[in-house]
Amino acid sequence: MTMRIGHGQVCLQVPLGTRLGGYAARTGVSAGTLDQLEVHAVTISAGSSRFAWVVADLPAVNTDLAEPLAGRLAGSLRTRPELIWLSATHTHSGPETGCRPGGGRTPPEWHEQVLTAGDLAACTALATEAPAELTVHTGLLNDVGGRRSGPLLQQNVPVTVLAARAHGRICGVVVVLPVHPTVLGADNLLVSADLSGTVRRAVAARLGCWAMVATGAAGDISTRPHRRNQQPDELARLAALAADQLVALTTPPGRAIALDPVPRGPAEPRRSPEATNFAPKWSAPIDHGGHFADPHRQSSMPASGRCGSARPSSTAVPEPTGPPPTNPNPNHPTDTHQPPSTTVPEPTGPPPTNPNPNHPTDTHQPPSAAEPHAPHHTMPPGQPDAPRRSPTPNPGQPPNAARPTQPRHPPPARTTGQPHQPSTATPGQPDAPHHPPITGARTWSLGLPGRRAEPTPDTTALRQQLAEARRTGNAVAIRTAETALQGAELAASARIRDPRLAISTVRLGDLSLVGFGGEPYLALETTLAAEIPGPLVLIGYTGGYLGYLPTAAAYRTGGYEVHISPVAEGAAELAVREAVRLLGVSPAGCRQSRREGPCADGEGP
Repeated sequence: MTMRIGHGQVCLQVPLGTRLGGYAARTGVSAGTLDQLEVHAVTISAGSSRFAWVVADLPAVNTDLAEPLAGRLAGSLRTRPELIWLSATHTHSGPETGCRPGGGRTPPEWHEQVLTAGDLAACTALATEAPAELTVHTGLLNDVGGRRSGPLLQQNVPVTVLAARAHGRICGVVVVLPVHPTVLGADNLLVSADLSGTVRRAVAARLGCWAMVATGAAGDISTRPHRRNQQPDELARLAALAADQLVALTTPPGRAIALDPVPRGPAEPRRSPEATNFAPKWSAPIDHGGHFADPHRQSSMPASGRCGSARPSSTAVPEPTGPPPTNPNPNHPTDTHQPPSTTVPEPTGPPPTNPNPNHPTDTHQPPSAAEPHAPHHTMPPGQPDAPRRSPTPNPGQPPNAARPTQPRHPPPARTTGQPHQPSTATPGQPDAPHHPPITGARTWSLGLPGRRAEPTPDTTALRQQLAEARRTGNAVAIRTAETALQGAELAASARIRDPRLAISTVRLGDLSLVGFGGEPYLALETTLAAEIPGPLVLIGYTGGYLGYLPTAAAYRTGGYEVHISPVAEGAAELAVREAVRLLGVSPAGCRQSRREGPCADGEGP
C-alpha cells in the first residue's frame, strides 16, 4: 500500500515582555529572541487513513489545546480525532502555557495563536504529501543526555529517528529525543526552543531536508551529566554533537515500515538497557552516502533557521469536505474550524507577571497551596476557576463535562477510537476491509492514584545532603541535591485532587507510537517495548500535561521528580497498562504466548 508523507511548519511570534515558562526561579520576562519558536506538523497517510502529528516549541500543551485542535483538523484532514496528536517540545525558554503539576488552562493570549499555527502547519503538511517510504532507525546518543538524578547517573540514551525516503533518499526525518531541553538556565531571558530547536536546525542543515524533533520519555533525562555551562555556545556544541550522531544513525537503510494490513512477523528481540550500558534497539552497518534536498520541501527551514509566519506549499491547501464542525459553545469563539491564514497573530495586552519569584529552582510553576487548581491567568467573568472543560465535544471526542471537586469515586476514563485490532489474515491473504493500515485510540483522562494523604518529604535531611554535596565540589551532585530539596519544598503544592493522564496510541503497520500527557521516565519505554511486538516509541508531553511519571522503583530513591510528582507509586505502571490495552495487546496473554506458541495477534514465540 502506498504511503504518503508531508510536512509543514509555522513560526510562533513571541513579543518582548512575555512571561517565560519552565523555571520558577526566573524573575524577569522575555528580553529578546535567541532562536525562533516553531510549530511543525507531519502527516502520514495510506489509503483512507491519515495520522497527523503536530509538535510545538512550548513548555507544555494541555487538553484545552489538544482537544480543539483535533476537532479543527479532523474535517480538513479527513481523519479521526484520535489520529491527530499535539505535542510540546518542553522548552524552558518559551511562553508559559500551563506547565505545572496537574496541568492548567492555556493563557488566552496563546490559545488561539497555537491553534491557528497548528492548523496551518498541518494543512501545509497535507498539501505537500508525496509518496514515500518510512524507515525506523534506533541507537545510542552519547555525551548529550543522561539520567540527571538517582543513585547511578546515566551517560547515554536510546534515540529513535523516523525517516521519510523517496527514491532511496531521505526527504525528511522525525527525531524522538528523550532529553530535557534545558541547556539554557533560569537566568536566560531570551526566547529559545533550546536543545530541540537547535538539534532540529542542525539535522535539517546536514541532511538537506525537513526535520521535526519531539521530546521522548525525558522525565529523568537531561543534559546535566554532560553540559559544561548553560550558555548559548554550549547549546550549539551539544546540538552539533547530537546532530552528527543522528545523521550517522540514518545512513544505514533502517527498518522499513509496511502499512499493508497483513500479519506481522515474529517480534524482534528487545534488550533492556542498563543504567550505564545501552545496546541499540536496531543495528545495521554504517555506510556513508549522499543526501539530497527534498524537491517537495516547500515548508522546511533553511540552514539559517529563519522563517516567516508560514511556509505554505505551492500546492493550494485543500478545503475540508463537507460542513465544518459546528460550535457547540458560543462562549468559546475558538471552537469552530477556521481556515488557515498565512499569518499568526501576536498576543495582545500586557504580559502576565511572575506570581512566584521567590523559588530559586529550575522547576515548573506550581499551583498555589491555597488553590491547587488555580490557573496562572484570571478567566473572563462567568468562567469559574474550576476543573477545565473541553471546548469541542465533536463526535468521536470525549464529552464536555466538568469533574466534581472531590468525587467519591473518580469518573471513568474517557476513551475515543477503538483499540487496535490485530490482523487475523493468513500469509498471502489480505485482511478484511475494516482493518485500516493506520489505527489510533486515545484515553483523554485516565484516573491515577494521587498523593494528598502522603506526608511531604523531610527537608531537613535534604538540606544536610545538599551541604555534603557542596563540600565535595561536584557540580552534578550539587545540582541534583539542590533540585531534590527544591522539589521537596514544592511537594505540598503538587498534591492535587484526582490526577488524570491523557494517553494516545497510533499503530503505523507494526510501528507503535505511544504518547503520554506528562513526563514519563525513560525506563517506561523499555517496559512498554517488552509488551508490544515490533518497534515502539514513547513520546512525552502529548495531548495534555499531568507532571512527572516516575517508575515505581524511583519512589524508593526519591529525588526532585518524585517529590514534585502529583501521582503515587505505581501510577506510571497503570499508564503503561492502559497504553497496552489501547494498542490491542493483552500483556499476560502475549507473555504466555511467547512461551507456548503464537499470541493473539499472530506473533510467534
